[in-house]
Amino acid sequence: MLAFSVAKAKHHTGKISLEDFYKQYGLRCLHLACKITGGDRAMAEDALHNAFMVVMKDWENFSALPCQKRFSLFIIIVKNKAIDLLREAKRKRHSELNDEVFDMHDESTEISALIEGEEGYQRLLCCIGKLSEIYQTAFELRYIQELSNSEIAAILNIAPKTVSARVQRAKQQLQKILTKEGIIYEKRKIQ
Repeated sequence: MLAFSVAKAKHHTGKISLEDFYKQYGLRCLHLACKITGGDRAMAEDALHNAFMVVMKDWENFSALPCQKRFSLFIIIVKNKAIDLLREAKRKRHSELNDEVFDMHDESTEISALIEGEEGYQRLLCCIGKLSEIYQTAFELRYIQELSNSEIAAILNIAPKTVSARVQRAKQQLQKILTKEGIIYEKRKIQ
């Protein structure tokens, strides 16, 4: 009887191979991740694999945990990874929506319509050069390089929402500079 108790205790606290752990708990955790992701199996699989990547980094310590603690900790990691993926997907949808909203033309000043001819163009470039650096960069990438807010965000390593705000502030600053320079502009409706 004592030998059975020792073997049972060793089984509950003994180390386990990563492959055995995956076989033992992978399917259960995949179901959990599916519930969290609203049935998105691909996202659930990504969450599960991301969780295993976390565990693999410290497998020596993780595998030394008692069986129940190991499983409970892994459940928490899977939940967190699934939630992270949901948040990332939400951010992507939100940034795409922001790009669509900010790319739409409504009542605004079209700067290229304000300046006509070579002299006006040179004056405009001079005024753009007077913008603060962060606004100048965002403005040039948006209107000279004709990149989307998402592309600019990737280049500058900032959120697309931040890019949109910087471009809007750059337009406001540029309008003030143009007014100071004596370049008259009027609001036009862009079709």
